[in-house]
Amino acid sequence: MLKTRVSPVMQPASTSSVAHPDGATENPTPPPHPSGTRPRAADARLRRLPARQALGRSQSLPLNVRYTAPKPDLHPLIAAARQPRILERLDAMRQRLADLKADQALGWEAIGIHDTEFLDLLVAMENARHPELALSLHAIDHRALRDGSPSAVADLAGALATSMRTGKHSWHAILSTNGYQAAVSVRHHAKHPERISLVVVSSGGEMLSEPEWHQVATLLAKGVDKALEQHRALGLENAPSRATVDVHCLHTCTQLISDGETILALSAAKAMPADKDVETLHQRALANAGERESPVGVRIENDNNYLGPRFFKYMTYPFGTDKLLEKRPAFETQSVSKKTELPLRAFQNMHMRQRVPRFGIEEQRNTAHENKRLQLYERAIAHLGASVRVDAMAGYLNELQRAYKSGTEPPAPRDTEFLDLLAGAENMLDPQLRLSTHRIDTAKLGTRDPGAIASLAPILAEGLRSGNDWRATLDLGGHHVAVDARHDAEHPTHLSLAVLNGAGSPLSREDWRNLTRALSNSVNAILQAGEGNGSRTGKVWLTRLNISDHLTGTTDTALFALLTAKNMKGDQDIAGVHSKALARASNSASPAGIIRNSGDALIDEEHDPDNKDHALLKGLLRENQIQLYEQAIPYFERLLGTRSETH
Repeated sequence: MLKTRVSPVMQPASTSSVAHPDGATENPTPPPHPSGTRPRAADARLRRLPARQALGRSQSLPLNVRYTAPKPDLHPLIAAARQPRILERLDAMRQRLADLKADQALGWEAIGIHDTEFLDLLVAMENARHPELALSLHAIDHRALRDGSPSAVADLAGALATSMRTGKHSWHAILSTNGYQAAVSVRHHAKHPERISLVVVSSGGEMLSEPEWHQVATLLAKGVDKALEQHRALGLENAPSRATVDVHCLHTCTQLISDGETILALSAAKAMPADKDVETLHQRALANAGERESPVGVRIENDNNYLGPRFFKYMTYPFGTDKLLEKRPAFETQSVSKKTELPLRAFQNMHMRQRVPRFGIEEQRNTAHENKRLQLYERAIAHLGASVRVDAMAGYLNELQRAYKSGTEPPAPRDTEFLDLLAGAENMLDPQLRLSTHRIDTAKLGTRDPGAIASLAPILAEGLRSGNDWRATLDLGGHHVAVDARHDAEHPTHLSLAVLNGAGSPLSREDWRNLTRALSNSVNAILQAGEGNGSRTGKVWLTRLNISDHLTGTTDTALFALLTAKNMKGDQDIAGVHSKALARASNSASPAGIIRNSGDALIDEEHDPDNKDHALLKGLLRENQIQLYEQAIPYFERLLGTRSETH
């Protein structure tokens, strides 16, 4: 048999166990070597080694971007991913999402105030999708405002002073006060940045009275004046004598219920950059601010003469829409959404549903904000959850690189934690690889519970549908094995699984039998449900390739399984294993069977685990491990949009 050069030392030595975390889951130029150019003497030695790569397959095509640590100006998702207790908060957000879906299914009104608990995470997600928003969060302390204390608006005043100093002339915010949230558009005069205009859109009730808005504007102007005093004290040229602050507050009365204000504020903030009326109000306020005597100007609008139709698409009741269309008949034909291209009334009618308020009787109302909220939550959870994991991958890679360059022991292995992400990146490099990762519930295997291999069912079904081969890693109670699957060309419902089993497997012979039986039952259940081109019977033959006698030390089986599984594709000796298994399946009446093989044929005859080159081979594995992460991280950063040219 042709030697495929499996190197047993492709498993790194380790004395640490790996905990399972909760939760989910192009260029011909290779990246630089992790520690620079390898010396020629080492190359000469490596050519004499019995094995350089698992199963002899060349490494995946490397990316042309090598990962480097991000600069301090963090991407919004990465900054959110590094918050304290972020995993706990994401769990709470998932529970909130589940509650929202349950309320919607029952036709109940949700408790909108709970959205504020996750507002910063929703904002981080929107900033990642729309960098031009530059969306931030600010609050006005209503009690301090009543007392006239500058601390009431200290946070917002500081942000205005900063944008005045840095030349960031346009940005947006969600402003919270007195239990309300509103969208804010901020604009500085291009030549006189001390002149500031704020356009506030409140979708709910009156968050502050007109005298209170005057107080807010006055305190903000005084706060910015302090920054100007510092400029003058430093002797800076052309430091203006005072700041001006104009506040234009628009009450749209879109929301007439207690639910959804946070979502409406986010929606309004996203609509502001493209709205012509918001631009007009800013220009009008800034044009004459320097000539007037008072440093502040406040105007309150309640008649909806401004803003485009997008700001009113969540109007709660039809009578509100009727009143608005009577005042602004152009909205009869203008679309409120680029996706649907529907005018206001048609959009509202499409989302009218019966709802039971927390206090009151059942009524018809516009529920479009409910669907939007679910979308925002799902998107934020998915992207933030992935960002947390990718950021953790980057930290682990940095540790691996430092250890490699310094020649010290590598950190405790965390490959199990990131195995599905590494597999996903490999599939991107080679779409025909079809590599997946699965956790087998070994406790359920003993009871023959089909749930033991539940995650494999979609992979099995796709294989039966298409006849394509596939690869996988199986986590068997913390011990990982590599799997290569092949369907019989003449009998596509006959499946051969070649399983390469390393050292330390906790499975007994009975466990392997139960695993094979569970796979066979799953295949036949899929066929009975209609897959397999009408065939109702299938066969599963599992070949155990055990090379544990050739391994030394405690091993990180996750990394070994991943490297081995991807290198099983196209290997001639593995193809021979499949041919024998499928032939036996065709000649047997049994629906399942196991073939035990020592796996010696996959090991180089000259291999000696005590060879002096053993340590150098482990070094090669560390190179492979580092390259896996250097390929995967930029891919997921691009996928999430968290990679920038500053990396």
